[in-house]
Amino acid sequence: MSAETINQSPTRPQTRFRESVKWILWRALPESAYQRMLAWAKARDFESGIFREPELDLVPLLLREGDTAIDVGANHGMWSLAFSKAVGSTGQVFAFEPVPFTFVTLEALVDRLGLENVETTMAGCSDEAGVFSMVIPEQGAGASDDLQAHLAEREGDSPEPAVHSVDCEVIRLDDALGDLESVEMVKMDIEGAELKALRGARGIIERHLPVVVCEVNEAFLEGFGQSRGELHDFMDGFGYRAFHYSGDRVMRPLDSLDSIEHSNVVFVTSERMDRLGELVA
Repeated sequence: MSAETINQSPTRPQTRFRESVKWILWRALPESAYQRMLAWAKARDFESGIFREPELDLVPLLLREGDTAIDVGANHGMWSLAFSKAVGSTGQVFAFEPVPFTFVTLEALVDRLGLENVETTMAGCSDEAGVFSMVIPEQGAGASDDLQAHLAEREGDSPEPAVHSVDCEVIRLDDALGDLESVEMVKMDIEGAELKALRGARGIIERHLPVVVCEVNEAFLEGFGQSRGELHDFMDGFGYRAFHYSGDRVMRPLDSLDSIEHSNVVFVTSERMDRLGELVA
Protein backbone atom coordinates (compact mmCIF):
# COMPACT_ATOMS: atom_id res chain seq x y z
CA MET A 1 0.00 0.00 0.00
CA SER A 2 1.38 3.39 -0.95
CA ALA A 3 2.23 6.13 1.51
CA GLU A 4 -0.64 8.16 0.05
CA THR A 5 -3.15 5.53 1.06
CA ILE A 6 -3.64 5.72 4.80
CA ASN A 7 -6.78 3.61 5.00
CA GLN A 8 -5.93 0.19 6.39
CA SER A 9 -7.87 -2.88 7.44
CA PRO A 10 -8.56 -3.19 11.16
CA THR A 11 -5.98 -4.99 13.27
CA ARG A 12 -6.69 -8.54 14.40
CA PRO A 13 -7.83 -7.46 17.91
CA GLN A 14 -10.16 -4.89 16.31
CA THR A 15 -11.55 -7.53 13.96
CA ARG A 16 -12.14 -10.01 16.78
CA PHE A 17 -13.87 -7.34 18.85
CA ARG A 18 -16.10 -6.29 15.95
CA GLU A 19 -17.06 -9.89 15.20
CA SER A 20 -17.89 -10.47 18.86
CA VAL A 21 -20.15 -7.42 18.91
CA LYS A 22 -21.82 -8.53 15.66
CA TRP A 23 -22.51 -11.96 17.12
CA ILE A 24 -24.04 -10.50 20.29
CA LEU A 25 -26.29 -8.19 18.28
CA TRP A 26 -27.19 -10.96 15.83
CA ARG A 27 -28.37 -13.09 18.75
CA ALA A 28 -30.14 -10.25 20.57
CA LEU A 29 -31.92 -8.32 17.81
CA PRO A 30 -34.76 -9.23 15.47
CA GLU A 31 -33.43 -9.93 12.00
CA SER A 32 -34.82 -6.72 10.47
CA ALA A 33 -33.30 -4.60 13.24
CA TYR A 34 -29.94 -6.36 12.86
CA GLN A 35 -29.97 -5.74 9.10
CA ARG A 36 -30.62 -2.02 9.64
CA MET A 37 -27.81 -1.87 12.18
CA LEU A 38 -25.47 -3.74 9.83
CA ALA A 39 -26.30 -1.39 6.94
CA TRP A 40 -25.53 1.61 9.17
CA ALA A 41 -22.20 0.08 10.26
CA LYS A 42 -21.20 -0.88 6.72
CA ALA A 43 -22.09 2.58 5.40
CA ARG A 44 -19.88 4.15 8.07
CA ASP A 45 -17.01 1.74 7.34
CA PHE A 46 -17.17 2.19 3.57
CA GLU A 47 -17.43 5.97 3.76
CA SER A 48 -14.49 6.20 6.17
CA GLY A 49 -12.41 3.71 4.18
CA ILE A 50 -11.73 1.44 7.14
CA PHE A 51 -12.53 -1.52 4.89
CA ARG A 52 -11.40 -1.26 1.28
CA GLU A 53 -9.71 -3.18 -1.48
CA PRO A 54 -6.70 -1.54 -3.20
CA GLU A 55 -8.35 -1.71 -6.63
CA LEU A 56 -10.91 0.83 -5.44
CA ASP A 57 -8.16 3.40 -6.04
CA LEU A 58 -8.70 2.79 -9.76
CA VAL A 59 -12.43 3.53 -9.85
CA PRO A 60 -12.17 7.36 -10.06
CA LEU A 61 -9.61 6.96 -12.87
CA LEU A 62 -11.62 4.46 -14.90
CA LEU A 63 -15.13 5.88 -14.54
CA ARG A 64 -16.53 9.24 -15.57
CA GLU A 65 -19.76 11.11 -14.92
CA GLY A 66 -22.52 9.37 -16.87
CA ASP A 67 -20.76 6.00 -17.16
CA THR A 68 -22.28 2.60 -16.40
CA ALA A 69 -20.83 0.02 -14.01
CA ILE A 70 -21.91 -3.49 -12.97
CA ASP A 71 -21.24 -4.98 -9.53
CA VAL A 72 -21.56 -8.79 -9.55
CA GLY A 73 -21.49 -10.24 -6.05
CA ALA A 74 -22.24 -6.85 -4.54
CA ASN A 75 -22.44 -8.19 -0.98
CA HIS A 76 -23.01 -5.15 1.28
CA GLY A 77 -22.19 -2.59 -1.40
CA MET A 78 -18.58 -1.43 -0.99
CA TRP A 79 -17.93 -1.42 -4.75
CA SER A 80 -21.43 -0.22 -5.58
CA LEU A 81 -20.84 2.84 -3.39
CA ALA A 82 -17.54 3.60 -5.13
CA PHE A 83 -19.15 3.14 -8.54
CA SER A 84 -22.07 5.36 -7.55
CA LYS A 85 -19.80 8.23 -6.54
CA ALA A 86 -17.72 7.94 -9.71
CA VAL A 87 -20.54 7.84 -12.29
CA GLY A 88 -22.59 10.60 -10.64
CA SER A 89 -26.25 11.41 -11.00
CA THR A 90 -26.26 10.86 -14.77
CA GLY A 91 -24.58 7.45 -14.54
CA GLN A 92 -25.95 4.10 -13.48
CA VAL A 93 -24.82 1.16 -11.39
CA PHE A 94 -26.33 -2.32 -11.52
CA ALA A 95 -25.68 -4.37 -8.38
CA PHE A 96 -26.39 -8.11 -8.20
CA GLU A 97 -26.47 -10.03 -4.91
CA PRO A 98 -28.20 -13.44 -4.66
CA VAL A 99 -28.27 -14.13 -0.90
CA PRO A 100 -31.58 -12.82 0.53
CA PHE A 101 -30.24 -11.68 3.91
CA THR A 102 -27.26 -9.92 2.34
CA PHE A 103 -29.45 -8.36 -0.34
CA VAL A 104 -31.73 -6.77 2.26
CA THR A 105 -28.68 -5.25 3.94
CA LEU A 106 -27.41 -4.01 0.56
CA GLU A 107 -30.76 -2.37 -0.17
CA ALA A 108 -30.77 -0.76 3.27
CA LEU A 109 -27.29 0.68 2.67
CA VAL A 110 -28.25 2.00 -0.77
CA ASP A 111 -31.32 3.62 0.76
CA ARG A 112 -29.45 5.01 3.77
CA LEU A 113 -26.81 6.67 1.58
CA GLY A 114 -29.33 7.86 -1.00
CA LEU A 115 -27.63 6.10 -3.91
CA GLU A 116 -30.35 6.83 -6.46
CA ASN A 117 -28.18 5.76 -9.38
CA VAL A 118 -27.80 2.20 -8.03
CA GLU A 119 -30.28 -0.46 -9.16
CA THR A 120 -30.17 -3.59 -7.02
CA THR A 121 -31.24 -7.06 -8.14
CA MET A 122 -31.48 -10.13 -5.92
CA ALA A 123 -29.82 -12.60 -8.27
CA GLY A 124 -26.55 -14.29 -8.96
CA CYS A 125 -24.84 -14.34 -12.35
CA SER A 126 -23.65 -17.33 -14.35
CA ASP A 127 -23.62 -18.79 -17.86
CA GLU A 128 -27.12 -20.21 -17.53
CA ALA A 129 -30.26 -18.86 -15.92
CA GLY A 130 -32.38 -20.67 -13.38
CA VAL A 131 -32.80 -21.27 -9.67
CA PHE A 132 -29.75 -22.75 -7.97
CA SER A 133 -28.86 -23.69 -4.42
CA MET A 134 -26.30 -21.58 -2.56
CA VAL A 135 -24.40 -22.70 0.53
CA ILE A 136 -23.80 -20.20 3.35
CA PRO A 137 -20.98 -21.40 5.63
CA GLU A 138 -20.92 -20.95 9.37
CA GLN A 139 -18.88 -18.08 10.72
CA GLY A 140 -18.94 -19.23 14.29
CA ALA A 141 -21.41 -19.53 17.15
CA GLY A 142 -24.24 -20.08 14.71
CA ALA A 143 -23.81 -16.90 12.66
CA SER A 144 -23.62 -17.13 8.88
CA ASP A 145 -20.67 -15.93 6.81
CA ASP A 146 -22.33 -14.32 3.79
CA LEU A 147 -18.95 -13.22 2.42
CA GLN A 148 -18.26 -16.90 1.67
CA ALA A 149 -21.66 -17.84 0.26
CA HIS A 150 -21.28 -19.78 -2.98
CA LEU A 151 -23.13 -21.96 -5.46
CA ALA A 152 -23.63 -25.44 -4.04
CA GLU A 153 -22.24 -27.02 -7.23
CA ARG A 154 -18.70 -25.94 -6.26
CA GLU A 155 -16.71 -29.04 -5.35
CA GLY A 156 -13.53 -29.73 -3.46
CA ASP A 157 -14.09 -27.45 -0.46
CA SER A 158 -12.77 -28.55 2.88
CA PRO A 159 -15.61 -29.71 5.12
CA GLU A 160 -17.51 -26.76 6.47
CA PRO A 161 -20.72 -26.62 8.46
CA ALA A 162 -23.45 -24.86 6.53
CA VAL A 163 -25.88 -22.75 8.49
CA HIS A 164 -28.29 -23.33 5.67
CA SER A 165 -28.61 -23.43 1.93
CA VAL A 166 -30.96 -21.16 0.04
CA ASP A 167 -32.43 -21.30 -3.44
CA CYS A 168 -31.40 -18.21 -5.38
CA GLU A 169 -32.27 -16.85 -8.80
CA VAL A 170 -29.34 -16.85 -11.21
CA ILE A 171 -29.32 -14.84 -14.44
CA ARG A 172 -27.12 -14.27 -17.46
CA LEU A 173 -25.88 -10.70 -17.68
CA ASP A 174 -26.43 -10.73 -21.44
CA ASP A 175 -30.11 -11.47 -20.81
CA ALA A 176 -30.53 -8.87 -18.06
CA LEU A 177 -28.39 -6.02 -19.39
CA GLY A 178 -27.65 -6.88 -22.99
CA ASP A 179 -29.43 -3.79 -24.33
CA LEU A 180 -27.32 -1.25 -22.42
CA GLU A 181 -25.81 1.45 -24.62
CA SER A 182 -22.50 1.35 -22.76
CA VAL A 183 -20.72 -0.47 -19.94
CA GLU A 184 -17.42 0.94 -18.72
CA MET A 185 -16.57 -1.24 -15.74
CA VAL A 186 -17.51 -4.60 -14.20
CA LYS A 187 -16.46 -6.02 -10.85
CA MET A 188 -16.92 -9.74 -10.09
CA ASP A 189 -16.37 -11.46 -6.75
CA ILE A 190 -18.50 -14.60 -6.65
CA GLU A 191 -16.38 -17.25 -4.98
CA GLY A 192 -15.06 -19.13 -7.99
CA ALA A 193 -17.97 -18.68 -10.41
CA GLU A 194 -16.38 -15.65 -12.13
CA LEU A 195 -15.60 -17.42 -15.42
CA LYS A 196 -19.14 -18.80 -15.58
CA ALA A 197 -20.54 -15.28 -15.10
CA LEU A 198 -18.16 -13.84 -17.69
CA ARG A 199 -19.31 -16.43 -20.21
CA GLY A 200 -22.85 -15.32 -19.49
CA ALA A 201 -21.77 -11.75 -20.28
CA ARG A 202 -19.94 -12.56 -23.51
CA GLY A 203 -22.09 -10.17 -25.54
CA ILE A 204 -21.57 -7.27 -23.13
CA ILE A 205 -17.83 -7.85 -23.06
CA GLU A 206 -17.51 -8.14 -26.82
CA ARG A 207 -19.62 -5.05 -27.50
CA HIS A 208 -18.41 -2.69 -24.77
CA LEU A 209 -14.97 -4.00 -23.66
CA PRO A 210 -15.42 -2.76 -20.07
CA VAL A 211 -12.62 -2.82 -17.54
CA VAL A 212 -13.15 -6.01 -15.50
CA VAL A 213 -11.95 -6.36 -11.91
CA CYS A 214 -12.22 -10.05 -11.15
CA GLU A 215 -11.40 -12.05 -8.06
CA VAL A 216 -9.19 -15.01 -8.95
CA ASN A 217 -9.12 -17.85 -6.45
CA GLU A 218 -7.33 -20.92 -7.78
CA ALA A 219 -9.04 -23.41 -5.45
CA PHE A 220 -12.52 -21.96 -5.96
CA LEU A 221 -12.17 -21.94 -9.76
CA GLU A 222 -11.09 -25.57 -9.66
CA GLY A 223 -14.17 -26.32 -7.59
CA PHE A 224 -16.20 -25.43 -10.68
CA GLY A 225 -13.94 -27.52 -12.93
CA GLN A 226 -12.23 -24.41 -14.33
CA SER A 227 -8.75 -22.95 -14.16
CA ARG A 228 -6.85 -19.70 -14.06
CA GLY A 229 -5.55 -20.46 -17.53
CA GLU A 230 -9.06 -20.77 -18.93
CA LEU A 231 -10.04 -17.46 -17.36
CA HIS A 232 -6.97 -15.74 -18.79
CA ASP A 233 -7.54 -17.24 -22.24
CA PHE A 234 -11.20 -16.21 -22.24
CA MET A 235 -10.33 -12.58 -21.57
CA ASP A 236 -7.31 -12.66 -23.88
CA GLY A 237 -9.66 -13.69 -26.67
CA PHE A 238 -11.28 -10.23 -26.46
CA GLY A 239 -7.95 -8.42 -26.44
CA TYR A 240 -7.64 -7.91 -22.69
CA ARG A 241 -4.38 -7.58 -20.78
CA ALA A 242 -4.22 -8.73 -17.17
CA PHE A 243 -2.77 -6.58 -14.39
CA HIS A 244 -2.23 -6.86 -10.67
CA TYR A 245 -2.62 -3.77 -8.49
CA SER A 246 -1.65 -3.71 -4.82
CA GLY A 247 -2.30 -0.07 -3.95
CA ASP A 248 1.15 1.29 -4.73
CA ARG A 249 0.07 3.23 -7.84
CA VAL A 250 1.66 0.72 -10.22
CA MET A 251 -0.28 -1.63 -12.51
CA ARG A 252 1.88 -4.73 -12.96
CA PRO A 253 1.21 -6.71 -16.16
CA LEU A 254 0.61 -10.45 -15.90
CA ASP A 255 1.52 -12.72 -18.80
CA SER A 256 -0.51 -15.46 -17.12
CA LEU A 257 -2.47 -15.96 -13.92
CA ASP A 258 -0.25 -18.79 -12.68
CA SER A 259 1.18 -16.63 -9.90
CA ILE A 260 -2.24 -15.66 -8.59
CA GLU A 261 -3.53 -17.95 -5.85
CA HIS A 262 -6.13 -15.59 -4.42
CA SER A 263 -6.27 -11.95 -5.47
CA ASN A 264 -8.11 -9.50 -7.66
CA VAL A 265 -6.98 -9.17 -11.26
CA VAL A 266 -7.71 -6.13 -13.43
CA PHE A 267 -8.42 -6.84 -17.10
CA VAL A 268 -8.06 -3.86 -19.45
CA THR A 269 -8.10 -3.43 -23.23
CA SER A 270 -5.97 -0.93 -25.12
CA GLU A 271 -9.09 1.19 -25.72
CA ARG A 272 -9.31 2.03 -22.00
CA MET A 273 -5.63 1.94 -21.08
CA ASP A 274 -5.26 5.70 -21.41
CA ARG A 275 -7.44 6.28 -18.36
CA LEU A 276 -4.84 4.56 -16.19
CA GLY A 277 -2.12 6.91 -17.36
CA GLU A 278 1.18 6.60 -15.54
CA LEU A 279 -0.03 3.71 -13.36
CA VAL A 280 0.71 1.23 -16.16
CA ALA A 281 4.26 -0.06 -15.71
